Amino acid sequence: MSTNLLAGQMDYVFFCYGASFIFLGAVCLAILRRSPDAKRLPWFWLGLFGFVHGLNEWMDMVAVSLGDSFYLRTVRLVVMIASFVCLMEFGRRGYSEASGRRISAGFYVLFFVAASLGLLSGWEGINAASRYCFGLVSGVWAAYIFLSFKSDKAAAPLNRFSVNLLRIAGISLLLYGLTTGLIVPHAKFFPANIINTGSFIDLIHLPVQLFRGIFAFILSAAVALYAINQGLEAFLRHGRVKEKRLIIFSIFSFAGALVLFFLGWMFIDGYGRRIAEEERDTRYLKAKVFVQFVHAAIGKLETMESLANAPYISDFLVDISNRQKNIEIVNDVLDRYKTALKAEVCYLMDASGSTVASSNRDSEDSFVGKNYAFRPYFQQAIQGNRGLYLAYGITTNKRGIYVSYPVFDQAQRSIVGVAVAKAAIYDIEQFFRTYNYVFLVSPDGLIFVSSRPELIFKSFKDLSGREKERLVESRQFGEGPWDNAGFRERDDLAGTILYQGKQFFFAPYDVKELPGWKIYVLDDRSTVPIMRFALIVVFISFLLVIAVIAMFIFKLSQDMVHLLSSEVLYETLVESLSDSVQLFNREGRCVSINNSGLRMTGRKKEDAMGSLFEDFWPSEYSDKMRKVIQGVLEGNQQNLEGQMAKSDGSIIIKSVTLTPIFEDAGEIRYFICVARDITEDHRSRDRLTQSSKIATVGALATGVSHEFNNVLEIILGNAEMAYVSKDPEAMKQALKIIIDSARRAAWIVKSMLDFSGKASESREFIDIVELIKQNLVLLNKVFEVNGIMVETHFKEAPRVYCNPGKISQAFVNIMINARDAMRGLDEKRLVISVEHVADPAEVVISFKDSGCGISEDIKSRLFGPFVTTKGILGGGEEKQPGVGLGLFVAYGIVKQHNGNITVESKEGEGAKFTIFLPIFSGEEKPARKETV
Repeated sequence: MSTNLLAGQMDYVFFCYGASFIFLGAVCLAILRRSPDAKRLPWFWLGLFGFVHGLNEWMDMVAVSLGDSFYLRTVRLVVMIASFVCLMEFGRRGYSEASGRRISAGFYVLFFVAASLGLLSGWEGINAASRYCFGLVSGVWAAYIFLSFKSDKAAAPLNRFSVNLLRIAGISLLLYGLTTGLIVPHAKFFPANIINTGSFIDLIHLPVQLFRGIFAFILSAAVALYAINQGLEAFLRHGRVKEKRLIIFSIFSFAGALVLFFLGWMFIDGYGRRIAEEERDTRYLKAKVFVQFVHAAIGKLETMESLANAPYISDFLVDISNRQKNIEIVNDVLDRYKTALKAEVCYLMDASGSTVASSNRDSEDSFVGKNYAFRPYFQQAIQGNRGLYLAYGITTNKRGIYVSYPVFDQAQRSIVGVAVAKAAIYDIEQFFRTYNYVFLVSPDGLIFVSSRPELIFKSFKDLSGREKERLVESRQFGEGPWDNAGFRERDDLAGTILYQGKQFFFAPYDVKELPGWKIYVLDDRSTVPIMRFALIVVFISFLLVIAVIAMFIFKLSQDMVHLLSSEVLYETLVESLSDSVQLFNREGRCVSINNSGLRMTGRKKEDAMGSLFEDFWPSEYSDKMRKVIQGVLEGNQQNLEGQMAKSDGSIIIKSVTLTPIFEDAGEIRYFICVARDITEDHRSRDRLTQSSKIATVGALATGVSHEFNNVLEIILGNAEMAYVSKDPEAMKQALKIIIDSARRAAWIVKSMLDFSGKASESREFIDIVELIKQNLVLLNKVFEVNGIMVETHFKEAPRVYCNPGKISQAFVNIMINARDAMRGLDEKRLVISVEHVADPAEVVISFKDSGCGISEDIKSRLFGPFVTTKGILGGGEEKQPGVGLGLFVAYGIVKQHNGNITVESKEGEGAKFTIFLPIFSGEEKPARKETV
């Protein structure tokens, strides 16, 4: 019963079957291939398998609906193998990623060779072999990947719900692999000759495709829910609540999908049944026409009743003595009835069943003298009834319709004989041949009249031995063998039957005059499959629209979750910052400010919102701020430092960065202002600079004192000479030397004050070469005492806009650092060079020493504070003090001048420090940092 119910529904089964895999492919390719586990689980190949295999099942639907062909079977086989290869590739890549063992793709050759051996058993053989080699292996392998998958510990672990979904997907994929790879079409080799789709239907009474479709639906649903769960996992952190909601969503999703497909099936099946009923009614009308024709043929023979009632016929049969005398009259009457009825033969039988007169008396197959008492038509008539019988003539070897009537004596008391007319079926058969497939079938299932001559006396079913014995005894249809005509799997509910591998729609119609006899009209064409196919295509289009809408809603909901989460994350992040973050529109009005910004400005939020950018600065900076806003609205990031007074009167120093925010069209609607209070940084930097200066002054004390003593000795010596000299010229020369020495002493004192005191913040255009020469004078005695040879390479270079005191400190710090790096070495050389680079406009100053070099681990953090290799902090001797501020301060000074400092060094090969200082013309200030 179940098989019959599904016999006409296989197109919809294949549709649902294929739709599940198409949905699986869409989920994998649209969502999961970008998921965090896309590397360990190659979703791309599973998605490709879903699309290709779904296409294969839809081609099966086309074959069921519109008919199969060799080319379509070939394409389906190729597509099926390709889909299984994709699934096998999913297993291969997933196994390699999980185990770390690479499996070469060359193993596919073995499977193709094994599958090709199925050709030895024909088409069904290669189909079965391909399913064994590719379907079974790929399904089991892919299921193993799902069931053994474990989340990466380095990434976010899977929750319990995700793990369970992967297990469900693995189990459904395993069952699918077993049903598609073991239950194959019938083939001549083992085990396909035993375990196949036919034996499965015989055992379960349901087609295996139904179970495959169910497993495919569960697989796609599990993977889809896994994708949704993974998509929301990063944004919803309430594990239990989320899991319960997803379970509820899963139940409703399953129920909704099932209801949708059930309603689609009900509509398609209902409409198909209505069309089928209309076609069946049409076929019944056709069958009725043929029944009427048979009825007309029988009705013409009923005229024989008047012959049976004729008195001279009764006398002829009763008066045996005068039979020869009256035979000519009777024969003449029989001839006239034969001609009038267009019968094959008309004849009279006596009460014993022997033929006493016949219209075919002169032919070789004359009935005269033959006894037909065994014929049912005689037995019916001799009992007083009309006899009607269709049979194969044992004398003429021709099929015919026999109509018989009893002949009574004159007193109407006893039956003295039987009058019979046999009509040939030539006219009936000719009329039957006006249609492709129409049959007159006996109660035993034998075809008596057919539009196909080759099917005469073939059976609509397989006859048992007992049934054949009974037919032999009846002698109604010759001697047999009455083989099956080739009709199989008759389905009375669906009105279908298979003949020579093709489905036919039949309509049986009873012949009332012949109890048990039927007229079968078979039609090899029907609009039902076409209409069902068209409705399924419409349903597919409807599902695609729903899928697109669902994907859009899912994407929109996911974006909303992302947006809400991002807003919460943004608000939390911005409010937790210690920096001031403000958002301004194109007019320069504040539209957003965080708590740190309110604390920094000393304002309330309602006062800050809507205020202009320049309102947050002192009034003397208003013009400058408007220029800054104009620059940022032109798309350029702006950096500046400045002082401002808070509402409580305190002064702070801010480092501000303005960044434009571009829309998709490239237009700037907003800009963001990030401000940091660097007041303490400035104070700390000044303290560190001052500490570095004091340390440097200590290092210079010996050299400076020596230089100062030399100056004093020169002054005293020349003063004594002038005092005792009587020569005015000699006295004048001595006084000149005294004046120059005094000026040199004053310059030394000024240089020491610049190093030890707080330097001015003013900048001027300085000759870098002259500045380095002055620094070398201070360090001359230091280098002399330490045995360091200084070599200079100065090229002509333009002046640099800088603070000379700070730049001098950076140079001295680097040279002192070079002195320390060369302690204890035999060769001590310091090479100082100055060059000019035109593009970009920079002066390049390099200090290359022959010291011990710098290790890689120190080099990466060399310019940080308290990084040293000297003294206790550096792991060295205490008598070589070092606090690690020299290079840190030098780096800060160079960066303040918008320059850069680099180091090149290998351990044991010395170090080269290079300073790049930009040149600025006129009163131009640095573009990267503007001091207000």
